[in-house]
Amino acid sequence: MRIKKYILGKIFLTFLIINTSNCEKLADSFFSEKDDVKMGLSFDKEIRSNSGKYTVLQDKILLNYVQKIVNTLKKSPKIKRKSVYPYKVTILDDDKVINAFCTPGGFIYVYTGLMKFLENEASLAAVLAHEIAHAEKRHARQRMLSRIGINILLSLLLGSNDNPWIELGMKLGGGLAVLHNSRGDEKEADEEAFKYLENSPYYRGGMSYFFDKVSDG
Repeated sequence: MRIKKYILGKIFLTFLIINTSNCEKLADSFFSEKDDVKMGLSFDKEIRSNSGKYTVLQDKILLNYVQKIVNTLKKSPKIKRKSVYPYKVTILDDDKVINAFCTPGGFIYVYTGLMKFLENEASLAAVLAHEIAHAEKRHARQRMLSRIGINILLSLLLGSNDNPWIELGMKLGGGLAVLHNSRGDEKEADEEAFKYLENSPYYRGGMSYFFDKVSDG
């Protein structure tokens, strides 16, 4: 099995060298949705073990509230990967950080600073829909590839380590939180999020409210 994966990896790299314009498409073929979830789990483990950088809020009431919004959004027929991606919410306790991010496989992290900044549920739902869209479009995995490089990633996956996802999580150390999406990815996530909101009870104008508030700030 390892030899077969090694050969596939070599073929994959050859295609990348010959035609870099197909890089994302080839990556989608090589890394499955289940691989995305394994990546996400490895990052989640690193985030939870890195208490110096991340503090996970232990507030079940607030967590259940945010998770309920995500579960409501997941009912949208536009969200295709929900049968594989868990879309699990974690709240990070830092009032100074106005941010949310999503790792490969649909693991969503929301800072308390963002929740206090938003003020209303519609805007929070819009942000969560935006993060779901990043997962659906597999943007986080592309950011990961751009950070560590396809060669390093494949060396991990094709090496002797039986669980390369743990090593990958250690290499990134939760660094996806500070990696920025491209403008194209952000625009695509906004467009997809709006579609999810159309199929939900949440006010679609919540997204505009969020951007207006950010601009005013």
